[in-house]
Amino acid sequence: MRKKTYLNILIYTIGGLFFAIGMCMCLISEWNLFNTGVVCATIGAIILIVNGFKDFIHSGKKFHLPSMKTVGTVILGTIGVLLFGVGMCLTMLWSQYIVLGIILGVIGIVALITLIPVIKGFSNN
Repeated sequence: MRKKTYLNILIYTIGGLFFAIGMCMCLISEWNLFNTGVVCATIGAIILIVNGFKDFIHSGKKFHLPSMKTVGTVILGTIGVLLFGVGMCLTMLWSQYIVLGIILGVIGIVALITLIPVIKGFSNN
C-alpha cells in the first residue's frame, strides 16, 4: 500500500468519525451538546467533502452529468431506504402504528429489492 493511499484512508476515517460523533452529540438529547455537535459534524462534513473533491481532481477524470437511469435509481433507493426506516420507527416506537409501520417497511423492502433488476437487468440464465 502506498503512503498516499494510507493517508487518504486515514483522512476519510477521521472525517467520518468527526461527522458521526457530531451527529450523535446533536441527536442524543441527554448529552446536552447540540451546539458542539453541530460544529463537530460540520468539521467532519467539510473534511469529507474537501477530500472527495481533492480525490476527484487528482484522478484526472472528466466530470459528466449522470444519466436519467442513474438519477432514477438513486431516487428509488432513497425512497426505499426512507420508507423502510420510517416503517421500522413506527413499529418500534409507537405501538398504535405497528400495522402502518409494517406496511411501510414492506413497501420499502420491495422498493429496495426492485433495485437489483433495475441496476443489473434480467438475464436468460
